[in-house]
Amino acid sequence: MLMLLVIGASGNVGREVTRLLAESGEQVRVLTRNPGSAAVPAGVEVVRGDLADSESLESAMKGADGAYSLMRPDPDATRNLAAAAASQGLERIVLLTSLAAEAADTPLGLQHREAEQAVEATGLTWAFLRPTNFASNSLAWAQSIRTEGAVRAPFGTFKSAVIDPRDIAAVAVAELRSPDQANRVHRLTGPQVLGLTDQIAIIGEVLGRDITYVEQSEREAHEELLARGVPAPVAESILAGQRGALTQEQHVYDTVQQATGRPAAPYRDWVTANRAAFAS
Repeated sequence: MLMLLVIGASGNVGREVTRLLAESGEQVRVLTRNPGSAAVPAGVEVVRGDLADSESLESAMKGADGAYSLMRPDPDATRNLAAAAASQGLERIVLLTSLAAEAADTPLGLQHREAEQAVEATGLTWAFLRPTNFASNSLAWAQSIRTEGAVRAPFGTFKSAVIDPRDIAAVAVAELRSPDQANRVHRLTGPQVLGLTDQIAIIGEVLGRDITYVEQSEREAHEELLARGVPAPVAESILAGQRGALTQEQHVYDTVQQATGRPAAPYRDWVTANRAAFAS
């Protein structure tokens, strides 16, 4: 039995990583800023801490064999993670970054690549998960779909091989439990490149109703992200990443199949599983 630490267990991927590890019989510890509100499976240990607090990280990593963490935009957070892991002698770090890391000439890409480099510098064994656009990002459209039957978003020609967060989590778990402990980069995509309007059409088909697409300006989209509580630098990075992707060729990778033994789930499966979020 391994002792594995999950940082970011309230997120779309981290929540699923925690569940899968617990179901597999591993010993799981979750690091969270608010232990009292953490919803975790039975048997999962919950400890208080944060990536900004080096002492809490080191304490949480005591006795752990490996750790999963999402990347935070703050470079100090990843440096703290890397330093704590090195000091506690973890065997493996699985870090969730983004395919943006392969475009290090952009602000968003540089953020992700610098986070990976901080982990590489520890000399510990690592795995980097570089997913494309999350299927769960579509939840940002849920309210307008429910109330207006419409989606407002910029970049109508934006395309990506959108991926189910559950598939990202499955790859993370496979890496955390991997016996060979090799350094690996995983480019993670869904099985098909979809345009923004393709995604909207699939949601409409699952709901059995027509959904209208309304193109937003970048300024409108930026203001909407701010209104949802997204920090300004993160909002700017999100929009810059989408803008940059308009001119990039989109690829489909079979990494989920290679890592887990099953193919990546289609977007329609994710929409069907989350139908209630969009239904009026």
